[in-house]
Amino acid sequence: PRPRSEFGLSLLGGGSNEDDLDIRYYAAYPRWGWTFLERHAFELEGNIGHYRFDSTDMTSLGLQGLFTYEFYRFKRGNAFVAAGGGLIYLDLDERPRVGDSSVVALGQAGFGLKFGVDSNNALRLEYRWQHVSDPFDSNDHGWNYHCLVLGVSWLKY
Repeated sequence: PRPRSEFGLSLLGGGSNEDDLDIRYYAAYPRWGWTFLERHAFELEGNIGHYRFDSTDMTSLGLQGLFTYEFYRFKRGNAFVAAGGGLIYLDLDERPRVGDSSVVALGQAGFGLKFGVDSNNALRLEYRWQHVSDPFDSNDHGWNYHCLVLGVSWLKY
C-alpha cells in the first residue's frame, strides 16, 4: 500500500555566487504531506531559516506548499519532481534588494529521491532551486540560489 500521509523534517543548505550577490542559506522545514492520487502528493512546509546576504544576516519564518510527482519507483523507494511556493517573513530593518516589505514570496522547483528505511520511515535527498522576491515591488528582481536537502519522513498508511 502507498502511504496516505507523512510527517517529516528536512534540513536545507545552499547558496549562490552570482556576479552581484553572495547568498548562503540554512533552514529547517517541518513537513506534512498528503498523497491525493497514486503518484501525486501535496506537502505543507514550515520555513525556519537563516540567510547571509552580502555580509548581512536575516532570519526567515514562513509557510509554503509543494506539489510532488513520483515519476519512478524502485525496490526501496522512488524518484520525484517537486514545485511550489509560499510566503516568508524576513526579520531585518534594512532589506537590500528586497524592497520595503518584510514579507516576500518564495518559489521553488527540484527533484529528489526517497529511500524506505522500513515500512514506516524514509530518508529523502533532494536538490531545489529557489527564488525569493518581493511580489509587490516591480523593481525587486529577487535572489536565485541552489539548495541540497536532507530529510526524514514518518509514513502513515
